[in-house]
Amino acid sequence: MVCTVNNIIETLYNPEGRFRTLTDLTLEDTQIYDPVFSYGGAIVSFKVWWKNKPYWLKCFLNRSGISDVALRHVSAQVMAMDTPYLVDYQYRGEEMLIFDDLDQCRYIDVVLMERPEGVLLSRFLAEASDRQDIRSIERVMRSFCKLGAWLLGADVVHGFLKPSNVLVSTSGALKLLNYERMQVPSMDTFRDKVNEDNIAVANLALGLKVLAVAPSAFRALNGNSIFRTPVLRSTLLPVFATLADETDCRPMRRIVDLLMSSNYRLRQRRTLMTALDDLAEDLTIIAPERVAEVFGRLQDFRGFRSETMKSSTDLNRYEEVAPLSEAMRAVGLNGFWGYVDSEGREVVPLRYDWADDFREGRAVVRLDDNFALLDKEGTEVLPAVFESMDWFPEYGVVQVAYDGKVGLYDRDGHEILPMYYDWLGPMGPLVLVRREGLCGYIRPNGELAIPLQYEDAYDFDQQGKALVCLQGRSYYIDMEGHELPASDQEPALEEELELV
Repeated sequence: MVCTVNNIIETLYNPEGRFRTLTDLTLEDTQIYDPVFSYGGAIVSFKVWWKNKPYWLKCFLNRSGISDVALRHVSAQVMAMDTPYLVDYQYRGEEMLIFDDLDQCRYIDVVLMERPEGVLLSRFLAEASDRQDIRSIERVMRSFCKLGAWLLGADVVHGFLKPSNVLVSTSGALKLLNYERMQVPSMDTFRDKVNEDNIAVANLALGLKVLAVAPSAFRALNGNSIFRTPVLRSTLLPVFATLADETDCRPMRRIVDLLMSSNYRLRQRRTLMTALDDLAEDLTIIAPERVAEVFGRLQDFRGFRSETMKSSTDLNRYEEVAPLSEAMRAVGLNGFWGYVDSEGREVVPLRYDWADDFREGRAVVRLDDNFALLDKEGTEVLPAVFESMDWFPEYGVVQVAYDGKVGLYDRDGHEILPMYYDWLGPMGPLVLVRREGLCGYIRPNGELAIPLQYEDAYDFDQQGKALVCLQGRSYYIDMEGHELPASDQEPALEEELELV
């Protein structure tokens, strides 16, 4: 039996006798008699009221990767925790009776997640940045550092931390939402997943620190990996490092060092917690003009807002104008982005939430929290369905992520590497990959270069060697996967393995 959105809607509009326990649940309608819901592919969420409180009713269309056992563990853990950072989250197994198009019926599982008043962090930052509201962003930055330190010290792993899963309530407090990927100690996978929030927390803290002094950087930060599915070594790390060194912002520098010295996962959780606590209290002043200057010098950092770009009459009608790149420039108006050519003629309509600059005839854009790849005619070479997307023109490949898996496509949208691996490292002659606890290396064309056999591994350095760990022994290998002779071995990298 296949469950569809329409089947669920039919039950919600005819609830009598179709719920086992949620008998007083009511659907929130618009005035045109349409249910208010959001659809994320595997889960459809409806706005409802229960016991005079607003909730999301989450129904599962595809249970791939989401087991009822895991949801029971998560719900029990969340309900037992006394913290302001989590919302009420209740799992109800076989709760809701639905009928399919053939009038076959069955009960499906649902989750009730509390729906506090407020806005998602992604929207809050966009609006505060437009207003140049430094004070509000600074308050949120400090609150997020405290939330992050709490999360890393708590017996939960969120597993999918990003601005659209953090709520800024009407009181200014932050709350975490959406726990379907959460890990808790009672689950067998908890120990292996315990450090999965570290990179996202570190990246977001650094980005918020910069936004708190230079809100105009939001467009570029929002398109970078720090504000989406986390990537370990963002192209922004040199920017953060420079600003931290110049201002002697030690917490910021410590977080940068943690990210730059890690491999596929940042493990030094307790060290990061201390740095976050320190960053929340840090009073270091970073000059906004210095942020613009340092960002503008980096070739890999594009899209910093520039008022000087509005010299053409044709461009004056836009609120945001990016630098010219390959005879195209991204422009923004009323929160929507598109592209104009060098003559100021609109080539791609303003329909996207964010737009990167063109490089080698391709540009990454964002629509409804998903990413797509465009050509210069505005055709979506890859559709807006991916959770993250990075275009590497020097290798002609696009690295994408969807539902916790990563893969590769070429510039024309042809699949190079299926959504197979759990993690892909930075693009290079050999790319570090990880799947089911083992590491190996692939080439940019997707071919396996060195088998997945290592318990741990790092990127290849400029000398063409990489540190790996096999059967508890750490040593360096060359780009053929051969162990280097003893004379070329260095002392193994000391790393804090803070697992629990």
